[in-house]
This record gives sequence, C-alpha cells and structure tokens, in this order.
Amino acid sequence: MHQIPVAVLVVNHNAMLLEGIAVLIRSQPDMTLIGSAKCADSALEAYLETRPDITVIDLELPDSSAIEAIRRVRTADANAKLIGVTTYELDKSGPEALTAGALAVIAKDRIGETLVDVIRKVARPQ
Repeated sequence: MHQIPVAVLVVNHNAMLLEGIAVLIRSQPDMTLIGSAKCADSALEAYLETRPDITVIDLELPDSSAIEAIRRVRTADANAKLIGVTTYELDKSGPEALTAGALAVIAKDRIGETLVDVIRKVARPQ
C-alpha cells in the first residue's frame, strides 16, 4: 500500500537553511515540499494557499513574531501541525511556540538528524 507523501511548508528567512531543509525533505520518499515563505507575515497566507500536513517554522524570523504566526495559523485551522525550529534547544522561544500551538520544537543544529523523524511523528502519530 502506497502512502500519500506528507506535504511540508517551510517558513524560514535564511536562504541556506531553507534550501538545506528543502533538500532534506525532497530526499525522503514519503515527503514533498509544497511551498515556502520567508517571513512570519507571509506564513499564514502560504499556509492557506498550500494547506500542508506540516509547517516547519523558524522561531527567529526577523520581520515579526513567529509565535504570533503560529497563533494565526492555528486560529485559521485548529488542526494545523507546526514544528518550530530554534537556534538553541533551551531558548525561551521553544516553550512559547508550544504554548502557541506548535506540536514540537527542535534546535537548528539537530535538523539533519531529527527533522525528518519529527515530521513523521507529528504528521502520523501512532
């Protein structure tokens, strides 16, 4: 039985990190990158246009609060599944993101080793 790939939206202002996440997702047979946004202000619009299974959002976006963007997405769709990405594992933005509605938070330095597994766990909880 063939599973439908997990559709992923990435919100990140750093072009190199965005491309790295895109390459990681595209390398997975059970995932597809369906869109990206470069700022918190466009995160909701991108979410509504693409309706992803998972949104991966940088918690340190320069234009406005990523935490507020998470709240906006969750207000628009209570079933939205978001994963926050933070610079430091113990950064205060992690707990704030979880309170705002993110289902997981991972540190940027662990993306390569954990993001794919976290996406799978959040997208298809057992």
